[in-house]
Amino acid sequence: VAVLFLLGMVLSFYFLARSFYGRGMAFVSTALLISFPPLYGNGKAFLGEVPGLMYFFLSIILWQAGHRFHRRGQPYLFYALSGLFVGLTLASKPSYFLIIPGFAILLFSDYLEHAGKYARRLIFWCGGFFAAAGAWFLVTVPKPYSLKTFKDILDYYLNSYADANVWNNISANASKLFTDGSAILFLVLFLAVFVSFIYELYTRRITIESWPLYAFVVLSFLWWLKTPGWYRYF
Repeated sequence: VAVLFLLGMVLSFYFLARSFYGRGMAFVSTALLISFPPLYGNGKAFLGEVPGLMYFFLSIILWQAGHRFHRRGQPYLFYALSGLFVGLTLASKPSYFLIIPGFAILLFSDYLEHAGKYARRLIFWCGGFFAAAGAWFLVTVPKPYSLKTFKDILDYYLNSYADANVWNNISANASKLFTDGSAILFLVLFLAVFVSFIYELYTRRITIESWPLYAFVVLSFLWWLKTPGWYRYF
């Protein structure tokens, strides 16, 4: 099952990259992805990172599909499925809550561009989102209606490594970016994405569907610095 999720993640990444940059760049981007060694070590084990990425990529692909099919009929199923996969992404791993700011920007930007059509899109998207995220929350969280439960969850997300010295983690991980082969490769890929983001922002070529991706990349990098340094958090 883990291998199927890994294959699904790579394929969804390819189709997402193709939707943004075309077939040629999609092949290059996918080649860079599959050249990342920790992908296989973590992909063969059943961890939440790989399924979460697959759901995340699919959520953006389905949002794009909703835009493409808008002129052909009713696109709202795609928006509902996009929200559903965002909810599944959050259920996969606590660190995937980092996708929320990017999707908040996407939804706000969509409101600015398509105010007249926004309400129905948002309703369907939120319906799908809460169907997945709400079910996960009710099933997995003890006493979901308790204020103490919400406080404990908030404390966890503010500092999920309470027993560790965060500044020591940041220092150790920062040094890895210049001394460890896998971390150096990650840094190169991160800088490529960051430069692309700055260029698209400066030339005003950035699309609203890009925001969840760019925001997640930057926030994931900052999140990884505070962790014990496990490469699956790349």
